[in-house]
Amino acid sequence: MKRIDKVHHYCTAYTESLSKKILLNDTDIGITAKEVSLELDILRNNASSDLNKLMRQDKLLKLSGKPTRFLCKKILCQRLNLRYIGETEINSIQELIKDNYSSKKIHPFDSLIGANKSLQPVIQLAEAAINYPPRGLHMMIFGESGTGKSLLAEKIFDYGKQENIFNEKANFSVLNCADYASNPQLLLSHLFGNVKGAYTGADADRVGLIEAANGGILFLDEVHRLPPEGQEMLFQFIDKNQFYKLGDSVNKRYASTLLITATTEPPNSALLETFKRRIPVMIQLPNFQERSIAERLDLISFLYNKETEKIGSQIIVQPDAIQALLAYTPLGNIGQLKSDIQLSVARALLEKKKNNSKEVLITQDFFPPTVLSSLIKINLADKKEIETIVGVKPFVFDTTLDEDRKTIASYDFVNFFTKNYSNSPRSITQAFNDYSQEIAKERLRNDHFTFLLNDDIKSIVLLISDILYNTLGIILDKNVSTAFALYIHSHTQQNDIFFSQIKTTEKLPANVMQVTRKIVKQLEQKKKIIFSQNEIHSLSLIVSSIVENKTNSKNVSILVCAHGERVASEIAHTVNSLLSKEIIVPVDMPLHSTPKQTYDAIKKTIADFESTEIIIFADMGSLVNFESNLRKETQKSIFIIERIDTLIILEAAKNTEFLSMGLQSTINNILDIDNRRNTLLNNKIVSKFNKRKSKIIYTVCQTGEGTARFLEENIKSLLKELKIFDVDVQSISGHNGTSIRETMLRSKDIEIIAIVGTVNPKISYAPFVSLEEIVLHDGLDKVLCHLTTEEQQSKKGSSHSFTRNIVFDMGIEAVDKYLYLLAGNKIQKSLMDFIQELECTFHKKFTYSILLKLLIHTACLIERTLINGHELKIISEDDTRPSHEPIFHVKKAFKNIETEFGITVSYDECFFIYDIIASK
Repeated sequence: MKRIDKVHHYCTAYTESLSKKILLNDTDIGITAKEVSLELDILRNNASSDLNKLMRQDKLLKLSGKPTRFLCKKILCQRLNLRYIGETEINSIQELIKDNYSSKKIHPFDSLIGANKSLQPVIQLAEAAINYPPRGLHMMIFGESGTGKSLLAEKIFDYGKQENIFNEKANFSVLNCADYASNPQLLLSHLFGNVKGAYTGADADRVGLIEAANGGILFLDEVHRLPPEGQEMLFQFIDKNQFYKLGDSVNKRYASTLLITATTEPPNSALLETFKRRIPVMIQLPNFQERSIAERLDLISFLYNKETEKIGSQIIVQPDAIQALLAYTPLGNIGQLKSDIQLSVARALLEKKKNNSKEVLITQDFFPPTVLSSLIKINLADKKEIETIVGVKPFVFDTTLDEDRKTIASYDFVNFFTKNYSNSPRSITQAFNDYSQEIAKERLRNDHFTFLLNDDIKSIVLLISDILYNTLGIILDKNVSTAFALYIHSHTQQNDIFFSQIKTTEKLPANVMQVTRKIVKQLEQKKKIIFSQNEIHSLSLIVSSIVENKTNSKNVSILVCAHGERVASEIAHTVNSLLSKEIIVPVDMPLHSTPKQTYDAIKKTIADFESTEIIIFADMGSLVNFESNLRKETQKSIFIIERIDTLIILEAAKNTEFLSMGLQSTINNILDIDNRRNTLLNNKIVSKFNKRKSKIIYTVCQTGEGTARFLEENIKSLLKELKIFDVDVQSISGHNGTSIRETMLRSKDIEIIAIVGTVNPKISYAPFVSLEEIVLHDGLDKVLCHLTTEEQQSKKGSSHSFTRNIVFDMGIEAVDKYLYLLAGNKIQKSLMDFIQELECTFHKKFTYSILLKLLIHTACLIERTLINGHELKIISEDDTRPSHEPIFHVKKAFKNIETEFGITVSYDECFFIYDIIASK
């Protein structure tokens, strides 16, 4: 728990211990910086700084004097039956009572929740507009549906009457413009009135709304629904206060009516510029989510109190239900919130009737899914603030009760202290710490959000929590509890390979190792859990980070990039919420965004990271092709995993954040998890359907030896390198495709992944890849494509070195037919070394065609020189030779071959070698 949180909890607990009588009669009340310093064992200047910071955060009220004292605002409101305390500093509690209960006139805007906070600039603007001489300025109120536009207009009217801008007989008239959007003539009649005979059925003169509201306010709701001609009807009245009744173009009339318009649409959407110019005051109302959490809580409390008046009974609401409502973003704002609260009360009344219970109890389950999912979507800072404000006490709403009885405390500090320490010498500080530990444990017991916290893991984490508190006085935050839960989860799910990935040279303090050993001993005795040395070491790292209250340096950053409006954000939010830390950074890619826009967004995000190692989880499409370019442009080590899996992302976040694992260790861990999960899935499928088909790749040629054999060896090496162990490779021979097909079809319970070689057996369900495709068109990648989609996506492009080996093998097999003295397999290594030396010298990778030419030409050159010393000569003196330098480089590359075979290679031979290299 942070120092400032301890100070806040201490002040809250102190204020809770004061009764209403003491607050009203005792002048020496409140916490001082000196008392906080002594009780919490912190420096006095730090205590003073935290107290003043909490005051600025609107959590504490300052009582001026010497010394300065502080009280918790929230508890004061409960004790003194106050709706809100707007002041930050007062001289005495009596000032609050005087301000709230004196007989002076009540400001109409004071009844609006947020009048001194989010609505303060709104109210100031409205007051300025209404006080503008001689009759105020026309106004337009913008705001989403349900934000209180109509209520604000009514309060403006009440304020105008109080300030004598409107007389007591003035009217507040309302017109919903949507009702007349398609009938301008009817609208004209309602606004301006009509004379007898103006239209069929107009059998008498009629007064319009503008005339009826003369000296008052006409409120035009949903003004954006007025058609252009309807807006133009108001021009003359707004400009000159003049209008004509419908059917009368002679008798000009006047009215001093103030217009207040309201719209849910942006100002540029449906309103004429000429109309907007005539409305000088624009007022924007905040939506529910834009209000502070404290204001939202006031709104929720107000609505529940209204419900208690309706049903004539108190209503108890569980803390998690209040948390969900505070995090909720209702589409209809306060109007929708009111409906959801009414629904919860209706559900609670039904349950009361069914169970014949005495209480109207509302739990989180009584809300629709849109409310329940809200806690998952908010950011961690807001979530922590909500948990702090709400606490663990159920809320009781009852307008008939005294405020002193309006809470049911699960862990009330005063009761806790009286019960446990009334006859104990322990200080109030120690009692407060014990109280905080009980709250932390209670929250963990009631935590149904983290899916990892099953009952077994919860009991283990609670045991660890008690050891840390009793030994070191450490109270676990939620993120630390999650770290331990993940550790235990890893212990039960993984073998020791995972924990061996964690490397550190850091020497841990003696108290850390002592506590770690105690935790291990208790878990082995009470939970029968056996720990390896690697597991003990990783546990000690978590304990060390808690003891030293440090955050691991950010070695690896993690991005999640996914197509869709909020797919990446939702996944990142889920993982971050589970770990109670902002670890995963999302990059959302709308389906209409271009690859360049996506690339730029990812590059910009990576550039902001301090870490030099980045893991990117990507779903599909162009993302997987960004890796090399991102490395070059950001100069950072980047690894893209073409898969999005919440559990794997959670593991990666845990390893990098809590265990300080680097990029390579984290990737290896992900690979281990993936392999294990795949094995479990395969076993489940086999056990379910009781049948397993062996996967196989056939390599074929007519003899079953040469081509088929070197293809078999190279493909086996490729699969081993790529860690694909469930696919066998087998060479097979046959004089023609028919005989090979018959041989293959004799085997039962096999799945042919591909057939590779020189003879196509033409099996319809088995893809054939020819030797030519492998040499000329990356045919091994085609073979990999016929494995599972995930394997293919992650392995494609890894086969080039093995294709080179096949080319060498094929070249040696071909040249062996023309050699008399030498054996192809004996000189293969010398030839490969010679070609690699040429590639290094000329800084290029040769194509497979050039490789074959060099291989065959050089093998024949060696044998020809050994037998008779015969050299190839330049045919014509007109042939243009290259500059001497490339020839000398080729000559130098021949040095090892000349030494090994005891020959001398002429410069003319070197020219022919260079000619092959330089050919297109």
